[in-house]
Amino acid sequence: MLRHRLGSPTSGLSAVSRLARTPGRWLALGLTLALTLAGCAGTRWQASPSAPGEAQALAGGYGPAERVAVLLPSSGGFATGAFGKAVGAIRDGILAAQGADDPARRPQIDFVDASQVGRTRTLIDAAANGGAKYVIGPLQKPAVDLLAAGKALPVPVLALNRAAQDGGRSANLFQYALAPEDEGLSAAQAAWAAGHRSALLLYPKTPWAERLVQSFRGQWLSLGGQIAGQKAYGGAGMAPDVAVQALLGGRAADPSAGGSCVFLVATRESARAIWPRIQAAGGLPTYATSLVYPGDFDPGLDAVLAGLYFVDIPWMLAKDDGPLSRQAVRRTLPGIGASDQRLYAMGIDAYRLAPRAVDLAKHPGSFYAGQTGTLRVDAKGQVQRQLVVGRYTPTGVVLASAGGSAR
Repeated sequence: MLRHRLGSPTSGLSAVSRLARTPGRWLALGLTLALTLAGCAGTRWQASPSAPGEAQALAGGYGPAERVAVLLPSSGGFATGAFGKAVGAIRDGILAAQGADDPARRPQIDFVDASQVGRTRTLIDAAANGGAKYVIGPLQKPAVDLLAAGKALPVPVLALNRAAQDGGRSANLFQYALAPEDEGLSAAQAAWAAGHRSALLLYPKTPWAERLVQSFRGQWLSLGGQIAGQKAYGGAGMAPDVAVQALLGGRAADPSAGGSCVFLVATRESARAIWPRIQAAGGLPTYATSLVYPGDFDPGLDAVLAGLYFVDIPWMLAKDDGPLSRQAVRRTLPGIGASDQRLYAMGIDAYRLAPRAVDLAKHPGSFYAGQTGTLRVDAKGQVQRQLVVGRYTPTGVVLASAGGSAR
């Protein structure tokens, strides 16, 4: 059975948003068992297994013979290309989580084509009338906007995106997304937990990078940190090497900079060139986002990244080899890309979060340790995630120690 337990979460760092990893691509970002701020206590919902593998079987949280409707776009342009692959990854994750449940408590899942945004509310009402106790989806942001602005929903609905406007909330609506803002928040929390109090920002001159930087900056300032400088590179801005020198030149010799760190927004390819320059300029502890880790390690090219920290979802860094692990998925789906891997994990968490969302919302401070982060539900029904910290080493990527300290 499931239980809830009071206590301090595992020490460390603390929903699909469309954001290009590079222009024209999805940036499925994320971040579960996570670093939390010092002194934060919460309620942990978890399985209480009595035999090996039982935690997997009990993880769903559904009652016998319950029904779940999953609203995903699956026709027209949604069925092909990158979007079709993304939708398929979420669906595969949901089905995998269902298959890991105890058969006696495995719910019936009804997949519904939700390609037409204007019919979203009608589909939810029909699902509820047909016996669905929970709804997972919709995925498209305009559909979530409509639900957020509408009347109360008949059953709990776990949307797979966040409304564009951070305003009111329709009763029974919960919004879960792999939002890039979560990564900026978690990077700031990780750096703060490691003892840094002054941050330097280095990022490409693009709108999506600005979102990440704004998220980091807002959280950093709210914690009491200072922004000591920032530089944008690329585009019409500086070349990366020039930006690094302009931002960091001379700081290593300044004793007062001992508590400083760098927040870096870069792809892995860019980081291979930028990180050695940061090290040469004094080697300030540097925290990046999951953009620097597409899910594999090339010893010939990535050894130069040794020492670089980044935030990511726990599933990408876990070393277990269970039936729902990333290792198992990569064997089953060898061609699955990094973004879709994270969406697969989102599918697992969506399945497990749907029956828990109401209770999480009723108990502020409670959390569910998921594959995509430590998951909490705030007063607006939005699922907030805390990520874990990874670190590059000369031979691979590892889960960093609590606080993610690079010093």
